[in-house]
Amino acid sequence: WPVRLVINGCSHFAIKSANALRAESDVTLKKLKRYTKKDLPADSFNLFHMELFDKMDVNINRNDNDYRMLFIGRIIKLKGVLFVIDILGQIKDKYPEAKLFVGGDGEYLGELKKQAKLLNVEDKIVFLGNLSRKQVKEELANCDLFILPSMSEGRPISLIEAMVMKKPMIASDVGAINEIVADGKNGFLINPYNIEQIKEKIIYCLENKQKIKKQAEKENKEILKNFGDRF
Repeated sequence: WPVRLVINGCSHFAIKSANALRAESDVTLKKLKRYTKKDLPADSFNLFHMELFDKMDVNINRNDNDYRMLFIGRIIKLKGVLFVIDILGQIKDKYPEAKLFVGGDGEYLGELKKQAKLLNVEDKIVFLGNLSRKQVKEELANCDLFILPSMSEGRPISLIEAMVMKKPMIASDVGAINEIVADGKNGFLINPYNIEQIKEKIIYCLENKQKIKKQAEKENKEILKNFGDRF
């Protein structure tokens, strides 16, 4: 707590002393503006580089009938991955093809593994560890659904990458995520604290695999156009 207070204090001081504001999304920019009374020049930018991502060659290596859900990010409690593991425990008998691939590392990894063992879904989950950018693209190319049930986000690069790869997505309606995920089009927006809603959307994707895949391919192309030259 003392460290967090110091960081917050320094952040507020930096914002109030700033001559201009830049942020990774319009949503974050609006939040920054609340802390300054000055009418400062302000713009948003994007940390994702389409050209570099496009140049990476990847292998699509699927010889199974699994339905691969993919999470990539820092493994902390706020990312909500534990909810997905709980859901796997509930649906494993009816939907044995459902698998979760988890990319990343962090302080909560042990809890995820403990829960997977407790619910007897260890064979349904693959922990990938930290991934290079090329490995991220490869996992995205091989997944069926990208899932990000975070309780707090800005505009996550992992979702932008999933959009570029034209994958269907289930993600929390927090931060600037609704700039990337159009509910009912290229995926679904969910309340990260509503496990029943997350479960409902996962099951819908499982039961409508081809429909969801084709729709996401089409809608992601359109949403990418709206991003214009921001990449």
